Amino acid sequence: MKNNLFIKPIKIRSDQEKHRQATWIELFIDLAFVLGISQIGEVFSEGFNGNTIIYYGLLFLLFFWIWNRFTWYASMYDNDDVPYRISYLTLIFPVLGIASEIENILLGNFYNAILYYLSINLILIYLWSRVLRKAEKYLGNAKFFLGGYLISTVLIVTSLFLSTHFQIIFIIIGFLSELLGPVLGWYVNRSKIPIHSNHVIERHGLFTIILLGECLVAIFSNFNSVIQSEYWYILIVSFVIILCLWWLYFDCGYGYSSKLSKNAARVFEFGYGQFFVYLSVALAGIALEYSLHSISGHSVHYDILPGQIVMCSVGFFIFALSAVQLFVSKDKPFLVYVPRILVSITLIGLGVLSILKQNKNFIVFTLFLLLLLTINDVYQWAKFNLEKSKNQT
Repeated sequence: MKNNLFIKPIKIRSDQEKHRQATWIELFIDLAFVLGISQIGEVFSEGFNGNTIIYYGLLFLLFFWIWNRFTWYASMYDNDDVPYRISYLTLIFPVLGIASEIENILLGNFYNAILYYLSINLILIYLWSRVLRKAEKYLGNAKFFLGGYLISTVLIVTSLFLSTHFQIIFIIIGFLSELLGPVLGWYVNRSKIPIHSNHVIERHGLFTIILLGECLVAIFSNFNSVIQSEYWYILIVSFVIILCLWWLYFDCGYGYSSKLSKNAARVFEFGYGQFFVYLSVALAGIALEYSLHSISGHSVHYDILPGQIVMCSVGFFIFALSAVQLFVSKDKPFLVYVPRILVSITLIGLGVLSILKQNKNFIVFTLFLLLLLTINDVYQWAKFNLEKSKNQT
Protein backbone atom coordinates (compact mmCIF):
# COMPACT_ATOMS: atom_id res chain seq x y z
CA MET A 1 0.00 0.00 0.00
CA LYS A 2 2.88 2.37 0.67
CA ASN A 3 3.88 2.16 -2.97
CA ASN A 4 0.59 3.80 -3.89
CA LEU A 5 1.94 7.07 -2.51
CA PHE A 6 4.57 7.11 -5.24
CA ILE A 7 3.41 4.69 -7.96
CA LYS A 8 0.25 5.41 -9.91
CA PRO A 9 -1.71 3.09 -12.21
CA ILE A 10 -0.70 3.00 -15.87
CA LYS A 11 -3.54 3.82 -18.24
CA ILE A 12 -3.80 5.61 -21.55
CA ARG A 13 -4.57 9.32 -21.31
CA SER A 14 -7.98 10.44 -22.53
CA ASP A 15 -8.39 12.67 -25.56
CA GLN A 16 -11.44 14.21 -23.87
CA GLU A 17 -9.52 16.20 -21.26
CA LYS A 18 -10.62 19.83 -21.58
CA HIS A 19 -7.15 21.32 -21.43
CA ARG A 20 -3.91 19.44 -21.18
CA GLN A 21 -0.83 21.63 -21.25
CA ALA A 22 2.81 20.65 -21.51
CA THR A 23 4.19 19.62 -18.12
CA TRP A 24 7.18 21.14 -16.34
CA ILE A 25 9.18 17.94 -16.81
CA GLU A 26 8.51 17.97 -20.57
CA LEU A 27 9.75 21.54 -20.82
CA PHE A 28 12.81 20.70 -18.74
CA ILE A 29 13.96 17.80 -20.91
CA ASP A 30 13.41 19.93 -24.03
CA LEU A 31 16.36 22.03 -22.90
CA ALA A 32 18.67 19.01 -23.04
CA PHE A 33 17.67 18.32 -26.63
CA VAL A 34 18.19 21.91 -27.67
CA LEU A 35 21.64 21.89 -26.08
CA GLY A 36 22.36 18.74 -28.07
CA ILE A 37 21.13 20.28 -31.30
CA SER A 38 23.26 23.36 -30.72
CA GLN A 39 26.32 21.10 -30.47
CA ILE A 40 25.83 19.54 -33.90
CA GLY A 41 26.57 22.92 -35.45
CA GLU A 42 30.21 21.86 -35.06
CA VAL A 43 29.70 19.96 -38.31
CA PHE A 44 30.03 23.25 -40.20
CA SER A 45 33.26 24.40 -38.56
CA GLU A 46 35.08 23.39 -41.76
CA GLY A 47 32.50 25.00 -44.04
CA PHE A 48 29.27 24.21 -45.85
CA ASN A 49 29.22 21.45 -48.47
CA GLY A 50 27.10 18.49 -49.43
CA ASN A 51 28.72 16.16 -46.89
CA THR A 52 28.45 18.49 -43.90
CA ILE A 53 24.79 19.19 -44.68
CA ILE A 54 24.07 15.43 -44.80
CA TYR A 55 25.97 14.87 -41.52
CA TYR A 56 24.03 17.69 -39.89
CA GLY A 57 20.71 16.25 -41.08
CA LEU A 58 21.56 12.77 -39.75
CA LEU A 59 22.69 14.06 -36.36
CA PHE A 60 19.60 16.25 -36.15
CA LEU A 61 17.48 13.19 -36.93
CA LEU A 62 19.15 11.35 -34.04
CA PHE A 63 18.11 13.97 -31.50
CA PHE A 64 14.67 14.42 -33.07
CA TRP A 65 14.00 10.69 -32.96
CA ILE A 66 14.87 10.41 -29.27
CA TRP A 67 12.72 13.46 -28.47
CA ASN A 68 9.89 12.16 -30.64
CA ARG A 69 9.73 8.77 -28.90
CA PHE A 70 9.57 10.26 -25.42
CA THR A 71 7.12 12.96 -26.47
CA TRP A 72 4.63 10.45 -27.85
CA TYR A 73 5.01 8.16 -24.84
CA ALA A 74 4.23 11.07 -22.53
CA SER A 75 1.27 12.04 -24.68
CA MET A 76 -0.24 8.57 -24.25
CA TYR A 77 0.92 7.33 -20.82
CA ASP A 78 2.09 10.26 -18.68
CA ASN A 79 0.89 9.27 -15.20
CA ASP A 80 3.34 11.63 -13.43
CA ASP A 81 4.36 9.17 -10.73
CA VAL A 82 7.84 8.83 -9.25
CA PRO A 83 9.13 6.13 -11.66
CA TYR A 84 7.91 8.19 -14.63
CA ARG A 85 9.61 11.35 -13.34
CA ILE A 86 12.87 9.56 -12.56
CA SER A 87 12.87 7.98 -16.03
CA TYR A 88 12.41 11.31 -17.79
CA LEU A 89 14.89 13.19 -15.63
CA THR A 90 17.45 10.42 -16.12
CA LEU A 91 17.01 10.83 -19.89
CA ILE A 92 18.76 14.22 -19.74
CA PHE A 93 22.14 12.65 -18.90
CA PRO A 94 22.54 10.35 -21.95
CA VAL A 95 21.15 13.04 -24.27
CA LEU A 96 23.86 15.42 -23.11
CA GLY A 97 26.32 12.53 -23.31
CA ILE A 98 25.57 12.06 -27.00
CA ALA A 99 25.92 15.82 -27.48
CA SER A 100 29.39 15.66 -25.93
CA GLU A 101 30.36 12.93 -28.41
CA ILE A 102 29.60 14.88 -31.60
CA GLU A 103 33.26 15.40 -32.43
CA ASN A 104 34.04 11.70 -31.95
CA ILE A 105 31.02 10.72 -34.05
CA LEU A 106 32.28 12.90 -36.90
CA LEU A 107 35.65 11.12 -36.64
CA GLY A 108 33.91 7.74 -36.95
CA ASN A 109 34.20 6.75 -33.28
CA PHE A 110 30.66 5.75 -32.22
CA TYR A 111 31.40 3.62 -29.16
CA ASN A 112 30.54 6.06 -26.35
CA ALA A 113 27.58 7.52 -28.27
CA ILE A 114 26.20 4.00 -28.74
CA LEU A 115 26.44 3.37 -24.99
CA TYR A 116 24.49 6.55 -24.28
CA TYR A 117 21.90 5.62 -26.90
CA LEU A 118 21.53 2.15 -25.39
CA SER A 119 20.81 3.68 -21.99
CA ILE A 120 18.07 5.76 -23.63
CA ASN A 121 16.58 2.60 -25.13
CA LEU A 122 16.67 0.90 -21.73
CA ILE A 123 14.65 3.75 -20.26
CA LEU A 124 12.06 3.34 -23.02
CA ILE A 125 11.99 -0.44 -22.57
CA TYR A 126 11.31 0.05 -18.87
CA LEU A 127 8.53 2.57 -19.54
CA TRP A 128 6.83 0.40 -22.16
CA SER A 129 7.18 -2.72 -19.98
CA ARG A 130 5.09 -0.86 -17.38
CA VAL A 131 2.48 -0.20 -20.06
CA LEU A 132 2.54 -3.84 -21.23
CA ARG A 133 1.42 -5.09 -17.84
CA LYS A 134 -1.63 -2.80 -17.84
CA ALA A 135 -2.29 -2.19 -21.51
CA GLU A 136 -5.62 -4.07 -21.71
CA LYS A 137 -7.19 -3.33 -25.12
CA TYR A 138 -3.99 -1.56 -26.23
CA LEU A 139 -1.87 -4.64 -25.56
CA GLY A 140 -1.01 -5.13 -29.25
CA ASN A 141 0.09 -1.51 -29.51
CA ALA A 142 2.40 -1.85 -26.50
CA LYS A 143 3.87 -5.15 -27.75
CA PHE A 144 4.98 -3.65 -31.06
CA PHE A 145 6.45 -0.53 -29.42
CA LEU A 146 8.33 -2.64 -26.89
CA GLY A 147 9.31 -5.27 -29.46
CA GLY A 148 10.81 -2.68 -31.80
CA TYR A 149 12.91 -1.20 -29.02
CA LEU A 150 14.06 -4.63 -27.77
CA ILE A 151 15.14 -5.75 -31.26
CA SER A 152 16.93 -2.46 -31.79
CA THR A 153 18.73 -2.74 -28.46
CA VAL A 154 19.96 -6.26 -29.22
CA LEU A 155 21.22 -5.18 -32.66
CA ILE A 156 22.95 -2.09 -31.29
CA VAL A 157 24.61 -4.06 -28.47
CA THR A 158 25.86 -6.52 -31.10
CA SER A 159 27.26 -3.61 -33.14
CA LEU A 160 29.65 -2.77 -30.30
CA PHE A 161 31.65 -5.92 -31.14
CA LEU A 162 31.80 -5.35 -34.90
CA SER A 163 33.99 -3.35 -37.25
CA THR A 164 32.87 0.17 -38.15
CA HIS A 165 31.34 -0.92 -41.48
CA PHE A 166 29.12 -3.64 -39.93
CA GLN A 167 28.52 -1.45 -36.91
CA ILE A 168 26.80 1.15 -39.09
CA ILE A 169 24.71 -1.55 -40.84
CA PHE A 170 23.47 -2.98 -37.52
CA ILE A 171 22.69 0.50 -36.20
CA ILE A 172 20.64 1.30 -39.32
CA ILE A 173 18.69 -1.97 -39.04
CA GLY A 174 18.13 -1.25 -35.34
CA PHE A 175 16.83 2.22 -36.16
CA LEU A 176 14.45 0.77 -38.76
CA SER A 177 13.04 -1.65 -36.19
CA GLU A 178 12.45 1.28 -33.85
CA LEU A 179 10.64 3.07 -36.66
CA LEU A 180 8.57 0.05 -37.70
CA GLY A 181 7.49 -0.87 -34.16
CA PRO A 182 5.39 2.28 -33.57
CA VAL A 183 3.88 2.12 -37.07
CA LEU A 184 2.69 -1.46 -36.53
CA GLY A 185 1.71 -0.58 -32.96
CA TRP A 186 -0.65 2.13 -34.17
CA TYR A 187 -2.21 0.09 -36.93
CA VAL A 188 -2.71 -3.10 -34.90
CA ASN A 189 -5.32 -1.17 -32.91
CA ARG A 190 -6.88 0.05 -36.15
CA SER A 191 -5.76 3.56 -35.24
CA LYS A 192 -8.28 3.73 -32.38
CA ILE A 193 -5.78 5.24 -29.96
CA PRO A 194 -6.83 8.43 -28.16
CA ILE A 195 -4.42 11.32 -28.67
CA HIS A 196 -4.99 14.74 -27.12
CA SER A 197 -4.60 16.91 -30.21
CA ASN A 198 -4.04 20.20 -28.40
CA HIS A 199 -1.38 18.71 -26.15
CA VAL A 200 0.59 17.22 -29.06
CA ILE A 201 0.35 20.41 -31.12
CA GLU A 202 1.42 22.50 -28.13
CA ARG A 203 4.41 20.23 -27.41
CA HIS A 204 5.66 20.57 -30.97
CA GLY A 205 4.96 24.29 -30.97
CA LEU A 206 6.99 24.79 -27.80
CA PHE A 207 9.93 22.94 -29.32
CA THR A 208 9.68 25.21 -32.36
CA ILE A 209 9.85 28.24 -30.07
CA ILE A 210 13.02 26.89 -28.46
CA LEU A 211 14.61 26.32 -31.87
CA LEU A 212 13.68 29.84 -32.94
CA GLY A 213 15.25 31.07 -29.72
CA GLU A 214 18.43 29.24 -30.71
CA CYS A 215 18.27 31.09 -34.03
CA LEU A 216 18.19 34.41 -32.17
CA VAL A 217 21.19 33.37 -30.08
CA ALA A 218 23.01 32.35 -33.25
CA ILE A 219 22.53 35.61 -35.16
CA PHE A 220 23.26 37.83 -32.18
CA SER A 221 26.52 36.06 -31.44
CA ASN A 222 27.85 38.36 -34.17
CA PHE A 223 26.00 41.46 -32.92
CA ASN A 224 28.87 43.81 -32.12
CA SER A 225 31.06 42.98 -35.11
CA VAL A 226 28.20 43.31 -37.62
CA ILE A 227 26.39 46.32 -36.14
CA GLN A 228 29.61 48.36 -36.37
CA SER A 229 30.25 47.41 -40.00
CA GLU A 230 28.84 48.84 -43.21
CA TYR A 231 26.53 45.83 -43.42
CA TRP A 232 24.81 46.54 -40.10
CA TYR A 233 21.41 46.26 -41.79
CA ILE A 234 21.97 42.53 -42.46
CA LEU A 235 21.72 41.91 -38.72
CA ILE A 236 18.27 43.54 -38.70
CA VAL A 237 17.27 41.65 -41.84
CA SER A 238 18.29 38.36 -40.19
CA PHE A 239 16.30 39.25 -37.08
CA VAL A 240 13.16 39.98 -39.13
CA ILE A 241 13.56 36.65 -40.96
CA ILE A 242 13.30 34.84 -37.61
CA LEU A 243 10.23 36.91 -36.69
CA CYS A 244 8.57 35.96 -39.99
CA LEU A 245 9.28 32.28 -39.40
CA TRP A 246 7.60 32.56 -36.00
CA TRP A 247 4.64 34.36 -37.54
CA LEU A 248 4.11 31.81 -40.29
CA TYR A 249 4.27 28.88 -37.86
CA PHE A 250 2.16 30.21 -35.02
CA ASP A 251 -0.24 32.81 -36.36
CA CYS A 252 -1.17 31.51 -39.78
CA GLY A 253 -3.13 28.27 -39.65
CA TYR A 254 -1.64 27.15 -36.33
CA GLY A 255 -3.93 24.94 -34.25
CA TYR A 256 -5.33 22.99 -37.20
CA SER A 257 -9.03 22.38 -37.65
CA SER A 258 -9.03 18.58 -37.50
CA LYS A 259 -8.29 16.29 -34.58
CA LEU A 260 -5.32 13.96 -34.58
CA SER A 261 -6.98 11.57 -32.16
CA LYS A 262 -7.72 8.04 -33.41
CA ASN A 263 -6.30 8.80 -36.84
CA ALA A 264 -2.91 7.14 -37.30
CA ALA A 265 -2.30 8.67 -40.72
CA ARG A 266 -2.65 12.22 -39.39
CA VAL A 267 -0.59 11.39 -36.30
CA PHE A 268 2.36 10.30 -38.44
CA GLU A 269 1.90 13.09 -40.99
CA PHE A 270 1.96 15.69 -38.23
CA GLY A 271 4.59 14.12 -35.95
CA TYR A 272 7.11 13.04 -38.56
CA GLY A 273 6.43 16.07 -40.75
CA GLN A 274 7.64 18.25 -37.90
CA PHE A 275 11.15 16.82 -38.39
CA PHE A 276 11.48 18.69 -41.68
CA VAL A 277 10.06 21.87 -40.15
CA TYR A 278 12.51 21.66 -37.24
CA LEU A 279 15.49 20.83 -39.44
CA SER A 280 14.86 23.79 -41.74
CA VAL A 281 14.53 26.18 -38.76
CA ALA A 282 17.75 24.91 -37.18
CA LEU A 283 19.65 25.07 -40.48
CA ALA A 284 18.40 28.59 -41.18
CA GLY A 285 19.63 29.75 -37.77
CA ILE A 286 23.11 28.29 -38.02
CA ALA A 287 23.49 29.43 -41.64
CA LEU A 288 22.54 32.97 -40.60
CA GLU A 289 25.22 32.82 -37.89
CA TYR A 290 27.91 31.80 -40.38
CA SER A 291 26.67 34.34 -42.93
CA LEU A 292 26.96 37.16 -40.43
CA HIS A 293 30.33 35.82 -39.33
CA SER A 294 31.52 36.04 -42.93
CA ILE A 295 29.95 39.48 -43.48
CA SER A 296 31.68 40.85 -40.40
CA GLY A 297 35.05 40.32 -42.09
CA HIS A 298 36.11 36.80 -41.14
CA SER A 299 37.60 35.11 -44.18
CA VAL A 300 36.29 31.56 -44.46
CA HIS A 301 36.16 29.34 -47.53
CA TYR A 302 32.74 27.83 -48.29
CA ASP A 303 31.91 25.36 -51.05
CA ILE A 304 28.31 26.49 -50.54
CA LEU A 305 27.66 30.00 -49.24
CA PRO A 306 25.82 30.07 -45.89
CA GLY A 307 23.48 32.64 -47.46
CA GLN A 308 22.42 29.97 -49.95
CA ILE A 309 21.64 27.63 -47.06
CA VAL A 310 19.55 30.38 -45.43
CA MET A 311 17.53 30.85 -48.61
CA CYS A 312 17.03 27.12 -49.22
CA SER A 313 16.21 26.45 -45.54
CA VAL A 314 13.56 29.18 -45.40
CA GLY A 315 12.07 27.87 -48.66
CA PHE A 316 12.07 24.34 -47.29
CA PHE A 317 10.49 25.55 -44.03
CA ILE A 318 7.61 27.13 -45.92
CA PHE A 319 7.14 23.99 -48.03
CA ALA A 320 7.34 21.55 -45.08
CA LEU A 321 5.03 23.62 -42.87
CA SER A 322 2.50 23.94 -45.68
CA ALA A 323 2.64 20.20 -46.41
CA VAL A 324 1.96 19.34 -42.75
CA GLN A 325 -0.95 21.78 -42.59
CA LEU A 326 -2.44 20.57 -45.89
CA PHE A 327 -2.28 16.93 -44.77
CA VAL A 328 -3.64 17.51 -41.28
CA SER A 329 -6.04 20.45 -41.41
CA LYS A 330 -9.47 20.71 -42.99
CA ASP A 331 -8.92 24.42 -43.62
CA LYS A 332 -7.00 24.88 -46.89
CA PRO A 333 -7.53 28.40 -48.24
CA PHE A 334 -6.31 28.51 -51.84
CA LEU A 335 -4.85 32.02 -51.61
CA VAL A 336 -2.69 30.97 -48.66
CA TYR A 337 -1.11 27.82 -49.99
CA VAL A 338 -0.56 28.63 -53.66
CA PRO A 339 1.64 31.68 -52.85
CA ARG A 340 3.45 29.60 -50.23
CA ILE A 341 4.31 26.86 -52.70
CA LEU A 342 5.42 29.39 -55.32
CA VAL A 343 7.62 31.28 -52.85
CA SER A 344 9.15 28.09 -51.44
CA ILE A 345 10.04 26.81 -54.92
CA THR A 346 11.49 30.22 -55.85
CA LEU A 347 13.65 30.41 -52.72
CA ILE A 348 14.96 26.85 -53.07
CA GLY A 349 15.61 27.35 -56.79
CA LEU A 350 17.48 30.63 -56.33
CA GLY A 351 19.46 29.16 -53.45
CA VAL A 352 20.53 26.13 -55.45
CA LEU A 353 21.39 28.12 -58.58
CA SER A 354 23.58 30.56 -56.60
CA ILE A 355 22.93 33.48 -58.98
CA LEU A 356 22.92 36.12 -56.21
CA LYS A 357 26.66 35.55 -55.57
CA GLN A 358 27.02 37.06 -52.06
CA ASN A 359 25.73 36.12 -48.60
CA LYS A 360 24.10 39.51 -48.03
CA ASN A 361 22.22 39.30 -51.34
CA PHE A 362 20.79 35.90 -50.48
CA ILE A 363 19.68 37.08 -47.04
CA VAL A 364 18.09 40.33 -48.23
CA PHE A 365 16.18 38.66 -51.06
CA THR A 366 15.04 35.90 -48.70
CA LEU A 367 13.52 38.51 -46.41
CA PHE A 368 11.90 40.33 -49.33
CA LEU A 369 9.96 37.26 -50.46
CA LEU A 370 9.34 36.03 -46.90
CA LEU A 371 7.93 39.38 -45.80
CA LEU A 372 5.57 39.52 -48.80
CA LEU A 373 4.41 35.99 -48.04
CA THR A 374 3.88 36.72 -44.34
CA ILE A 375 1.77 39.79 -45.13
CA ASN A 376 -0.32 37.72 -47.56
CA ASP A 377 -0.71 34.93 -44.97
CA VAL A 378 -1.87 37.33 -42.27
CA TYR A 379 -4.41 38.94 -44.57
CA GLN A 380 -5.71 35.73 -46.15
CA TRP A 381 -6.06 33.84 -42.86
CA ALA A 382 -7.86 36.79 -41.25
CA LYS A 383 -10.20 36.97 -44.23
CA PHE A 384 -10.75 33.19 -44.23
CA ASN A 385 -11.47 33.04 -40.48
CA LEU A 386 -13.89 35.97 -40.73
CA GLU A 387 -15.85 34.30 -43.52
CA LYS A 388 -15.79 31.00 -41.62
CA SER A 389 -17.19 32.58 -38.46
CA LYS A 390 -19.95 34.28 -40.48
CA ASN A 391 -20.94 30.95 -42.03
CA GLN A 392 -21.13 29.32 -38.58
CA THR A 393 -23.50 31.97 -37.20
